[in-house]
Amino acid sequence: MKQYFIKYKKLIPVVILTFFSASSVISALLNMEEWGNHFHLTIKQYGAFVVLTINYIAFFKYRTYYKYILLISLLLGFGNFVNFTSNEITGFIKLNSIKLHYQPFIFLVCLITYLFNFKRINESLIQTFKSAPEIAAKKEIADYSEQFEKFKMLYSNYTDEQLQTIITEGKHISQAINAARQILNERKSIQDKSS
Repeated sequence: MKQYFIKYKKLIPVVILTFFSASSVISALLNMEEWGNHFHLTIKQYGAFVVLTINYIAFFKYRTYYKYILLISLLLGFGNFVNFTSNEITGFIKLNSIKLHYQPFIFLVCLITYLFNFKRINESLIQTFKSAPEIAAKKEIADYSEQFEKFKMLYSNYTDEQLQTIITEGKHISQAINAARQILNERKSIQDKSS
């Protein structure tokens, strides 16, 4: 039993959404007399069935795309573009003059999805906002070189004694100390060549 849970736990949000979408069909069947014996679902509810079908196909046939399709499906439901329930229950968030409608039910499904996959979701979020080590290393080298060149230009008119003071004091950052050292070494090599 545990094997099946582990294998299919990513499908739990879709199963929950399927259950509620099926309840909307049952509700429509029970209310046919009120609507003059016409089966009535909204376009948003039909859209929910299309989205669920795509999710099942993605889960069983194209597993690598499933998480992206599930995310898009939840966003469509949350944004009120599709309706997985028999009644359209909406809340809204008002930001100044903008009124954003959402389905609170989908928020609960998102929460359940997060609880079942929190470790994987957190790792994905961290990887998304964390820069690659190579990029970070290149940026660090570029920043170091840029500061080094600034200090080299700044110290180019300093006397040898002033440069030696910068090196021995230890109050400056490494780029400043290395720039002073390089200027002194260049001056010594020029003096050695000229003698």
